[in-house]
Amino acid sequence: TFVLLHISYQIWIWSCYLCSRRKQQVPRVVPPHFAAAFDISTQGSTEITTARVNRAVKDAIFLINQCAEYGVSQISIFDKDGLLAAALYDSLYHYISTSQDSNISLTLAWANKPVQTLEIATDIPVKSKALRVNLLNAHDDKPAIAAAAQWGHTVESVSNTLRKRGPLLSDPDVLAVQTKTRTLCGFPCWYIRTTSVLFVDSWDKR
Repeated sequence: TFVLLHISYQIWIWSCYLCSRRKQQVPRVVPPHFAAAFDISTQGSTEITTARVNRAVKDAIFLINQCAEYGVSQISIFDKDGLLAAALYDSLYHYISTSQDSNISLTLAWANKPVQTLEIATDIPVKSKALRVNLLNAHDDKPAIAAAAQWGHTVESVSNTLRKRGPLLSDPDVLAVQTKTRTLCGFPCWYIRTTSVLFVDSWDKR
């Protein structure tokens, strides 16, 4: 009888322990710097290109809100021709609001334009009140590397020069590429030497 009681007690203890472990939330791993590359084809009519850019702007704003919600401190958005960068830069001004509810403090960084800080209202709760948005295009790839190499030919000197003169403060931790083919769509190669790369068909919450 004593042995059976002892076994029953041990089973009860382990059951309570396992139940308590199940209730504990798994900690979320958030990359400090998230990058997204858009494949915007300029082939076709002007109306088709405009529609693609407008769709990309909505997707980019969706990603900005998601990064702010999950506590990402820096997001880099890239398209080869810079159409998305220009449209996104201008479109974000339409989101300026005087409301103090659920506002994100955004810092826009673009090598072709000065850095600006915007207060943008969102319709989702956010955990982070500060987010840096880097806008990139093809000029941030080979032309930027060639210009940085004039100040030194070592990896460290080129990296330091790019961080001082370019929009990125650090290399991305994760790069998500929206494309149907396994290509980086021309994303600046210098920044992704140690970056994890994901390929997605479309942007969603997952």
